[in-house]
Amino acid sequence: MKEKLSVRNIAAVSLIEIMMILTIIGVVTAASMGLSKPKADYMRNIKLYSALVTLERAGRAIAQEGHIDYSTDIGTCMNRNSSNICLDTANSLNNLTNQLPKVSHRDAFSSTLGDPGINSGYFGNLPDQSKNQYKTLQGGLCQRLASVLKVNSSGQNCADSVAASRLINDSTSYPTSFSTSTNNIEPDLYLPNGQVLYIGRNLYTDFSSSSNSLPTKKVIFASTAGAGDNYTTANNEEHSIMHDAVSGFSNKLTATNFVNQNIDPKHLINLPHETRVALINRYKNQFPNVNSQTNKIFVNYIEQVYKTNKDYFIIYVDLDCKKASEADKKCGSDTLNDDIFAFRMYRDGTVLPDYKSGFPQDILTAKIYIRNLNGQYTQTNIITRGFTRLPYVKAKCYANLAGSYAASSTAVDHMGICTNTTVNGTIVTEQPISECYSNTSETQCKVLLNKPSFIMR
Repeated sequence: MKEKLSVRNIAAVSLIEIMMILTIIGVVTAASMGLSKPKADYMRNIKLYSALVTLERAGRAIAQEGHIDYSTDIGTCMNRNSSNICLDTANSLNNLTNQLPKVSHRDAFSSTLGDPGINSGYFGNLPDQSKNQYKTLQGGLCQRLASVLKVNSSGQNCADSVAASRLINDSTSYPTSFSTSTNNIEPDLYLPNGQVLYIGRNLYTDFSSSSNSLPTKKVIFASTAGAGDNYTTANNEEHSIMHDAVSGFSNKLTATNFVNQNIDPKHLINLPHETRVALINRYKNQFPNVNSQTNKIFVNYIEQVYKTNKDYFIIYVDLDCKKASEADKKCGSDTLNDDIFAFRMYRDGTVLPDYKSGFPQDILTAKIYIRNLNGQYTQTNIITRGFTRLPYVKAKCYANLAGSYAASSTAVDHMGICTNTTVNGTIVTEQPISECYSNTSETQCKVLLNKPSFIMR
């Protein structure tokens, strides 16, 4: 009798334990399900943080190395021959600038697309090893990124030139699907960390003629004339711009004509940064006393604007991997703003999220630090003003590190970096805060990108 009672007691205890275990499993499962979305968001955010940091480092490295124009490129050449070859480099290597290339894709080592004038100037006197180094510096952005990011040969898919049909042309709209089955789009670089880069075909600049209009994205003028089909000059157009009487060109320097829609290399807005600066300086030197006070103010302002390069490329980063097929479940959807995000890489090496592509502004945030009288950067008197978790681009604008301002907090950002939205029909410009500008136009502030953290809020 006692033995049977003992058995029943054992069975009863085991059932209670099982129920407790099942309850615990249920609680853990529910908690895990509740954490799945925050975890997914965190993983996405940390990958975006990594992508921005990687691109920034690469952009700065390329800008520091510099680039060399093709002898047929639109630049600041003052002496060309009948074959459109720049002769300025006949006796020196004066074509090296600390900027990114003007072209997204270019194989400078190609026998058919290489620089046709490389042996016509001082380059021809260099030994092969040095000549190869300068050819490397003539490569397109894709080729330069592959080198700086140490992408092996199997991970490189850079086009030989911008004429390749598969390259992204986002001059009118951003691509939403990067699926090979629906669009003829292929990745350009497969990074060692698993991320994939698509580098858009065009070089752009943004410009708004007034504070009452949103900036327009302009393609930097490219001609198909000459070898390399990249930024070459048909019929010596640049030669005529640089040498003809500036009086015939002066009417192009008004605010209205500056943004003329005609795709004409004689309109400043469609020229590379270096050419715009050279022409503006030439205009000022030849006409120190501009008749129109409005034009004089505008010319002086444009000179300030282009002190920092505002030409940019658009780079799309796939955070995980490229789908092998529609049935591929290992990778994301290959969709813009889901697992693929757009960044702007400016030719001075600056990298910013492209908010106009729909890039979520609450993902990459930053804080502003102000330099005090001792030269130290602090957040004194700034935390209470909400400048600790700003969208990254807005933080740059408030800190006077982006856009085009002079020494005023009320200047209009004609370049469009800080003028990018409308609220109730009014253009919204993120102007620098008072602590971040000075009489010399130099900022007193710096911006620090916030690293994403996995904290339940």
